[in-house]
Amino acid sequence: MGIFDRIFKNKKSNISPAAEKVFDKLYNFLSDDALQISNLPLALTNKFKEGVDQIPNGIGEFGRSINNPIPVNGPIGEVVYLSRLATEDTSKLIIFHRLGSVENIDVYETVSIDGLKWDILFLDFYYKSKSSICPTGYKVVNIKIQPMIYGTNSRIIDFPIGIGDAVNQFSRTIIGFPLVSKELRIAEETIKYNRDSSHILKIKRLEESGITLAPLYSELKPKKQGDISNYKDHKKVTEANTSVSIEPALVIMLGPPSDNEQKIMFEKYQEAFNINNVEDSKDWENFEKYMLNKLFSRKNNQSSQIEELFYRLLKVPIKINDYKFVFGNHQNKWVAGFSIPSSAVIFDNIPNMKWPPKKEIMGTAADVFGYALQREWVFVYSIIPPKDNNANAEGLHQSVHNDTITCNHCGSVVGIDSIECPTCNRPIG
Repeated sequence: MGIFDRIFKNKKSNISPAAEKVFDKLYNFLSDDALQISNLPLALTNKFKEGVDQIPNGIGEFGRSINNPIPVNGPIGEVVYLSRLATEDTSKLIIFHRLGSVENIDVYETVSIDGLKWDILFLDFYYKSKSSICPTGYKVVNIKIQPMIYGTNSRIIDFPIGIGDAVNQFSRTIIGFPLVSKELRIAEETIKYNRDSSHILKIKRLEESGITLAPLYSELKPKKQGDISNYKDHKKVTEANTSVSIEPALVIMLGPPSDNEQKIMFEKYQEAFNINNVEDSKDWENFEKYMLNKLFSRKNNQSSQIEELFYRLLKVPIKINDYKFVFGNHQNKWVAGFSIPSSAVIFDNIPNMKWPPKKEIMGTAADVFGYALQREWVFVYSIIPPKDNNANAEGLHQSVHNDTITCNHCGSVVGIDSIECPTCNRPIG
């Protein structure tokens, strides 16, 4: 069983061997202590000691005393270790950020995801493996059950506000894949987190003791991949979209490749397209069409890879019988993608299912596409025709993956430029 099955909780997978390999590689990274420190500078790893459950001659309570820190394997090991901790009595996972360090000991502020248990934990990352034990009041969750990240090793000024974005940035940068759970996003939006007076006093004493503060997440935060601040300059994605704009459709644009060999082909395509060299510009388009045809093709009456993905996400049988190849200019690059009109989608015996899917579903789909196809970003939006069914592309409703608001009627997360909610078909507002 691969990690794709673990994430979507299905017994059988028709996912391609290549995609399965990607997810298994991700799982192996999260469970392999040696792999997590393999890319660290040699000057740092030379200082690492053999792994132990508890440091020799530790003084004070394990994990809660600076003189008895939790031994872990490097900065990644800190985050993976803490992401496996849950409260012993309520089984609630903890979320966390790094306040800073005192000499070589890192200091993390944590809170159970339900907001009830605040704590300060000390970790020493100069070891080759993680401790297998945990501080009192906690238990370790099996990584096969919980393959997600719940915190960051940077500091969040209004912790835990912003923890979801910080986790997304950390996991993308360090691991190469966004590992933000839906549970974390919901908690951030719905739970009211308040530190009690005793916890506030602990933090104050740490500050007075001369703690070296960790860098703020806001200072480290890069520009979002796929940030489309100039998106309104490209509302007309492609003339091909006009043909499907009389009905709802899902559009996914595939950003530049992160694979070096594909990058060479992609850059040649950009040069050819910009000088209107039609012949030389076809190589990349043909490559993209080949990749998409593989995603949508069925063999031996089995579901296509695209059908398998949406079946796992939507939890209902689905057939996708067609797609439109599209291209457009995003972030000053000409990129390809595909559009799936609602008429091409069939939900077996479920007449009330809507297409395009909800925004949170497509966020996960975009992450999978970006990781499996090795793209720097994937841009997802929905097309909702205006009520007069005018087929003019300028009248389309654009739902942007990176900028969202919430529909006041049904609570769906939709694009910030939305006029009409694709879930309940009512005006936003």
